[in-house]
This record gives sequence, structure tokens and C-alpha cells, in this order.
Amino acid sequence: MEQVLAGKTAIVTGSGQGVGRCIALCLAEHGCKVITNNRKPGSSINAFEGTRLDFTPEEREELEKFNGDAKTTADEIVRKGGEAIPVFGDVGEPEMAEKNLSRRRR
Repeated sequence: MEQVLAGKTAIVTGSGQGVGRCIALCLAEHGCKVITNNRKPGSSINAFEGTRLDFTPEEREELEKFNGDAKTTADEIVRKGGEAIPVFGDVGEPEMAEKNLSRRRR
């Protein structure tokens, strides 16, 4: 695969599952460094814990099949030879970004 994105960095929100995960993996395949993100560690069902959303038992069972988060996506990118770091938190909260950035500087 041609490394047309070598030297570039992308932040992919919602990259633990589904379309976001596919985008992160594709960017990495083309040489991009990727910062993967989702709100909480764990499967997609865990991301909704404590919210007002209520799932039927059938919906809950289906969502459990898509276990993954920013870390599992970043781990897969690294296993394939790419560069990625996971960040958990709401990207709508600027203090979350500062907290993650200062933690990485240590």
C-alpha cells in the first residue's frame, strides 16, 4: 500500500467500533499516525452506562458483539506496524485534551 499519508497525524473520534474504527485503520494503512478516541474504555454498550438510553435485552446482546474501544483499535494499528495512541474522553471538553496531553508529556 502506498504511504500517501506518511508524516501526517489524524484524530479519529468514535474509533473504537464501526465506521470510526475502519477509518482509523485505513488512515494507518496509508502511513498516517492515528490518535484513536472514544469516551470510555470497553465495548460500545459500556459507553452508554449512566446515560438515559435504555436497551432491550436483544439490543444489548447485539451491541456486546462489537466489543472494542480506542485502545483495541490503537493496538491493532501498532500490531500492523503503524503508529497510534488511544485517548479516552469527550472531545467536546477542552480540559480532557489538556489532561491527556499533560499525561503524555511525563
